[in-house]
Amino acid sequence: MTIQQGQRSRLRRICCQVDSNTELSDVARVLDSIGISSTRETGSYPGISAVQSFAGPDDLSIDLFNVVANQPPRAGKGGVNPLKLGHVASCTQSIDSTISFYKTVLGFRFSDSIEDFFVWLRCCADHHTLNFIAGKRTGLHHIAFELLDRTRLLDACEVLGSHDIDIFFGPARAGVGHNLHVYHRAPDGYLVEFFTELDQMSDESTGYFDPRPWHRDSPQRPKVWKLGKDRLSVWGMPPPPEFLE
Repeated sequence: MTIQQGQRSRLRRICCQVDSNTELSDVARVLDSIGISSTRETGSYPGISAVQSFAGPDDLSIDLFNVVANQPPRAGKGGVNPLKLGHVASCTQSIDSTISFYKTVLGFRFSDSIEDFFVWLRCCADHHTLNFIAGKRTGLHHIAFELLDRTRLLDACEVLGSHDIDIFFGPARAGVGHNLHVYHRAPDGYLVEFFTELDQMSDESTGYFDPRPWHRDSPQRPKVWKLGKDRLSVWGMPPPPEFLE
């Protein structure tokens, strides 16, 4: 995750890793074959020597890389200490074409949706790494950091309280993705989620997520969730209307 000073808060680019054995020149050829122009850029991210960059929907730059020099893990001193940046959610005015782009160009797979206006996509075992909500604006909806376990999630609430940061939503267990989560607002106003115990699809060939005791469906397959019919929270308060707008 890279933060830069700007005139306004916005999501400018996302960076995704392809297989480490894939050459960026091959990435460029595939993109060119489907009519997408890309450029090779260097020095954009710490630990990544080069990326293949191209324009995505909603004025978003997409960077693809193959190898990263990971820094050795270091114990944090205070604060929440997330495991990783788990996912990014964006608002879009063209949700159908946006979803089609990420599925056909980058190979993301459908995980779940609420009706036709909130869509979760995955590119690995995690239930989602990107999600999109249809709306009247484009830009960042929320970013989410994965924590080690439910104990760390409660500890994160204590950290927020110690800094007089109000909880916007949660703690609760989501229906979609079934993760435990809590949301707060960053100084710029956008939402930040802490989560743990996200659904996993370890074996894509099965077509369903790894069984968990809190699943309502057996097996739990990707589906379209219906407002007023499906519970959007297994327990805890349901998402506030502002979250779904």
